[in-house]
Amino acid sequence: RGATASAIKVLSQSVELADKLYALEPTSAVYQSLSATSHNSLGIAYVKSGQPTLAVQHLESGVKRLEEMNQNHASDDLKVQLAIAHNDLSRALT
Repeated sequence: RGATASAIKVLSQSVELADKLYALEPTSAVYQSLSATSHNSLGIAYVKSGQPTLAVQHLESGVKRLEEMNQNHASDDLKVQLAIAHNDLSRALT
């Protein structure tokens, strides 16, 4: 539990920084990806810590960013990332 709490603290900082960059340039594929990855990682940490509501919130944010990326910068790799993110979200919902 201690390691998960520490991870949540660090990942929360990552989300905050990534979202600030995303807000500055929302069409940037780099910032969209960074935000999506940060939210997904934090969501998974919340799943592990037994906090499903926060997990779903962050996993949904990650999926949203990846969907935005897919509209603007579609690629097969991105579609794979999006499928994985949807899978992670579905596990958090069950």
